[in-house]
Amino acid sequence: MGFPKGRSGSSSLWSPTGFKPRGRYNLIQKKGVKPTPLKRLIQSADFISLHLPLNSTTHHLIGAQALRLMKPTAYLINTARGGLVDEKALLLALKDGWIGGAALDVMEDEPWVVNPVPRTYVRGFGALPLQGGRNI
Repeated sequence: MGFPKGRSGSSSLWSPTGFKPRGRYNLIQKKGVKPTPLKRLIQSADFISLHLPLNSTTHHLIGAQALRLMKPTAYLINTARGGLVDEKALLLALKDGWIGGAALDVMEDEPWVVNPVPRTYVRGFGALPLQGGRNI
């Protein structure tokens, strides 16, 4: 789901757009979400929030190619499944300024260990991975 910013003075400051991998757009239209091809959604959204299952089609759906298409001010939010995002590509995108930031509460492998860049030293990154009820 993408959220391009609207213009001030418009009826809505946020216009949700969405992509369904299997093309069942009537489901998202009923929720007031405008169906959008994935590439266009990635290029136009100010915020991308992932809400889909992890399977062979969606594994690393957001990788280096998708991250390079995003606006340099865009933010990626993943609260769905860790394997949807290529975490090494995400760290590179944050380090090199391809995107504005990212917030994740799911990781491909938990606890999350990706070398050589520790997540605590990456500008624009926030993570709160769930670890079997150990979060406070």
